[in-house]
Amino acid sequence: MTSRLRILILGAPASRREAIRRALRGAELAADVRAVATERGVRQALQTFLPDVVIAACSPKPSRALAALQTARAAAPGTPVVVLATRATEARALECLEAGADDYVLETGLKRLPFAIRSALERRRAEQARADAEARYGLLFEHSLDGIYRSTPEGRFMDVNPAFVSMLGYAAKEEVLGLYIPRDVYWSDAERRPASLRDTVFKERLRRKDGAELWVENSSRAILNDEGTVVYYEGSIRDITERKRTEEALRASEERFRSAFGAAPIGMALVGLDGRWLQVNRALCEIFGYAEAELLATTFQALTHPDDLETQAGHLRAILAGERHTYQMEKRYFHKDGHIVWIQLSSSLTRGPAGRPLYFIAQLQDVTERKRAEEALRKSEERYRELFENANDMIYTHDLEGNYFSFNKAAERITGYSREEAATMNVTQLLPPGELELGREHLRRKVAGEVTTTAYETEIVATGGRRVPLEISSRLILDERGRPVGVQGIARDVTERKRLADQLQEAQKTEAVGKLAGGVAHDFNNLLTVITGRSQMLLKRLPPGDLLRRDAELIEQTAERAASLTHQLLAFSRRQVLSPKVVDLNRVLAGLKAMLRRMVGDGVELVLVPDADLGRVHVDPGQIERVITNLVLNASDAMPDGGRLTVETANVELEATPRGGLQGPCVMLAVSDTGRGMDAKTRAHLFEPFFTTKARGRGTGLGLSTVYGIVEQSGGTIQVESEPGHGTTIRVSLPRTERVVEVGEPVHSLAPPRYGSEVVLLVEDEGGVLELARESLRIMGYTVLESSNGPAALEIAARHPGPIHLLLTDVVMPEMSGAELARRLARARPDLRVLFMSGYTSEGMFEAGAPLLQKPFTLDGLARAVREALDAPRTAR
Repeated sequence: MTSRLRILILGAPASRREAIRRALRGAELAADVRAVATERGVRQALQTFLPDVVIAACSPKPSRALAALQTARAAAPGTPVVVLATRATEARALECLEAGADDYVLETGLKRLPFAIRSALERRRAEQARADAEARYGLLFEHSLDGIYRSTPEGRFMDVNPAFVSMLGYAAKEEVLGLYIPRDVYWSDAERRPASLRDTVFKERLRRKDGAELWVENSSRAILNDEGTVVYYEGSIRDITERKRTEEALRASEERFRSAFGAAPIGMALVGLDGRWLQVNRALCEIFGYAEAELLATTFQALTHPDDLETQAGHLRAILAGERHTYQMEKRYFHKDGHIVWIQLSSSLTRGPAGRPLYFIAQLQDVTERKRAEEALRKSEERYRELFENANDMIYTHDLEGNYFSFNKAAERITGYSREEAATMNVTQLLPPGELELGREHLRRKVAGEVTTTAYETEIVATGGRRVPLEISSRLILDERGRPVGVQGIARDVTERKRLADQLQEAQKTEAVGKLAGGVAHDFNNLLTVITGRSQMLLKRLPPGDLLRRDAELIEQTAERAASLTHQLLAFSRRQVLSPKVVDLNRVLAGLKAMLRRMVGDGVELVLVPDADLGRVHVDPGQIERVITNLVLNASDAMPDGGRLTVETANVELEATPRGGLQGPCVMLAVSDTGRGMDAKTRAHLFEPFFTTKARGRGTGLGLSTVYGIVEQSGGTIQVESEPGHGTTIRVSLPRTERVVEVGEPVHSLAPPRYGSEVVLLVEDEGGVLELARESLRIMGYTVLESSNGPAALEIAARHPGPIHLLLTDVVMPEMSGAELARRLARARPDLRVLFMSGYTSEGMFEAGAPLLQKPFTLDGLARAVREALDAPRTAR
């Protein structure tokens, strides 16, 4: 026993009670024992002591046992009673058993008492349990929501509960008990269940009293006798009519879902918890490029871009944890062909009974084109922002009243106002008084649609009163209804352009003069070649002392002066022929030092400041000497009362300018004087030919124009700094080279010319020059083939059977240039030597480094050039 029993003893003497206790202890039956002697004591103990067992003694008063039994049965019907008897009172004990006692024990056999107590208790408990079960069954039978029935094998109801009656639509139990089941209850005879189907659960249709359909779930079993024959059936039915309707609705819904799922224009899928595609529609297959079977054989993770996996995993964890019901995200998948597909994903979790997760329902919309459009828009906006911020032009917007609401960096730079300041300003605050009304009128006409042009020029007043000329292009900003709400403008600072336009006008004027000078020099050189040559031939024929000799010498000297003038014109027009070499300007200065001191005279102090680490330049040595001497002579003339003249060389680094030009490592030659200086007007015309500030007869005005031409043709730049009364500095910058110095100063050979007997093809379009060169060459011993143009020279060369050793040709000729003639002759006569003649040249006229006889030439010069060309080492063409 798990707890102490409460035992009430009635009518036993003290000795007997002690014997009872010993019997209980001997059987290890723990008990609290109380004894009473009267019937009243029994009733009181039953109410207060609540005994588990009553022991009633039949001796010494046998009638007390029966009275005690009756009292116990009345006060505590469930309390077991064991009668204690002697042999003499055994008949009374049997009478007690018939009256309801549970057992009796003889006083001589008290060892059986514990067993009798236990048996009585177990029997009482079993009876109580059976009674409770019957009570529960009765309660369940009467109050169950399910219909409960018993029926005979013949098809009659034996018993039914109220729920069963109600389900069939009857008012009373007796109506149902009178039904014949096959006829009155089953929906149709065809749906009647065979008798062989027993002990099972099935669904069937029954007929209600009103004829309505009743779907039930029937749980039935057959009760058999010992021979295995069915005695009756019992079971319960549950009304599942609504469930069946729901199932039918669900089936129809599922059918509609399958139809909508398959025909949906967007991708739809059922996805397992492990990411496997469980069901996909046609649109999803088309989005990913896979067949349905291929897609069902993979997972969404396998198709997801790696960068999106963790984000989606976080959403899935939140849904599985019940923190949310659905999630949306944009993510990337890989198409079957490898390209990326952007998807707008919406996913929710479907749960089963008890909230168990089953699968995900996903909607996938292809937004690749939208993403591309968004990306294009983003890049466009970035480009606009970059353009807005980094544009060199001023970009701004303002409302129709002229109040600014955007300003870019260029606008800040051009106006001098910050964005914050501009946000508080009106456009009229930047316009000068003369432009204010024009600006307002232009805005009014633009809003009214009267102005068709979008670009115009104006001026603004920047910070500090600085005037800035602007070229403005503007447009109206329209709202969604097409109404003007503001103005967007782009303004370009044209200060530099206006300055460059002025410079261009000056440059065009200088260029025009240069072209004229070059053309004149070309014709003069041909004329001077004939004059010089003929005067020299005449001098060779006149004996010493002849009166005509002086005239011939004067003609020759005048021609030489004229030739010097044409050289200056060609230098200005940058059409002279240069022979550049790598030169150290310090060595050139050192060679000219003595001559320069004689040029400046006694009143001028000449100071040479050479850079000890001076770089080298690639120039014509003779021309750079002319630059130095002309600059020094011009500086000396600017100091008629004496002064200091400084010639300086230095290495410099020129930075790029908005106009471009020379930049990088250069060598600078600077000539400075302390003379009168120049105003801006004089500086503007300084390098024009024939412009001079000297008195008539003291200069040709070609010195500085010659310097300008030589420097420009040599790839350099020239700058002038001068103010009236503060002297002048002219800086010449030439590109620096790392090549080795070739020569320090030009060397002129004075040896008499040598002649020869080779065949020379002479080509010259100027008749006088052609005749002079032909006669001179023949006097020198050469065989001369002559032509006035290139095509004729080609025919002469083709007909000539023997060798032609030298082609002596003018460079500039009609029909065919000398360079083209030389190239065509070289194909047939690869050993042919070439000597070009020209009074001027321009870039690309002939191959750089080719032998050149410059016009006007002397007869000795012609002889030396021809001989040098014939004797020069052969080089591969």
